[in-house]
Amino acid sequence: MQSVSDSTWSCSGFGLHAPNSDLRSGSGTYPIIYASPSGTISVMLKMGVIVEMTVDRAVRVLCHDTFSSVWNSLGTSACILHPNARIYQHDENVFCNFGTFPNPTYKMGTIVPGGVFFRMPHMPFAYMVSSTAVRGTVAVYLEQNQFPALSYDFTLAIFYAESMNGPEYAHVCNEVVKKARHRRRRDGSITLTINGIFIKQAVDGDVEVNLRPRYINCSPSKGTIRVHADMVDMAAQEDNKAYAVRGMQRIHVSRSGLLASDGRFVASIDHTGRLI
Repeated sequence: MQSVSDSTWSCSGFGLHAPNSDLRSGSGTYPIIYASPSGTISVMLKMGVIVEMTVDRAVRVLCHDTFSSVWNSLGTSACILHPNARIYQHDENVFCNFGTFPNPTYKMGTIVPGGVFFRMPHMPFAYMVSSTAVRGTVAVYLEQNQFPALSYDFTLAIFYAESMNGPEYAHVCNEVVKKARHRRRRDGSITLTINGIFIKQAVDGDVEVNLRPRYINCSPSKGTIRVHADMVDMAAQEDNKAYAVRGMQRIHVSRSGLLASDGRFVASIDHTGRLI
């Protein structure tokens, strides 16, 4: 195992990258670790995956033009931004948009302590499934803001607004980078331990970021990502499938429709919005 402060690593400003032996092996210069003057740390991996973190261990994982995700340092917020799924969790509430508006199969869902709500844009009402408020499924009329558009990069907003970052943390980031440990395994995968966070990239490009009990798994080649945080489990999967789970409450979507459950009652709609 290597330390990034070893003499085999080269340093330019705040950036640190792999030794020349990695270049000769065809693996390129990855991982590249960059301590920013603005008080954040970036770990750049192959296939365009970047893992950003702060000194208090907020983490943002992104693959340009494919997806991004984040958890904040307290574990109170987590989210996914993906072409097929935009999922934002804050405390006990989870807001979900699936598909691309104004696509006719665009679906929206909200998980709150009292139940699970879901609808499609052409529907004048939403459905609610609950074992406490209505004991089953019922149509309800809600304000549009109950289903926020999530049309901005909320992963970026959460990462910077809900963590310790700024120029005053730049020197701490530099020290964190110096203590990082890197290893290339026999199977060709790369592992890195930095700031108490374990990062692994397999030969096929799949990435795992682990800070127990939180983890992010993503595949840049398949365009999939999963986030497991303190209060939520969420994923954007292949074939336009996605889900969000908080405790016993859950929402699953696919091309054929949407399924919602509060743990006791289940409701679903097809791709046209018809209750089935």
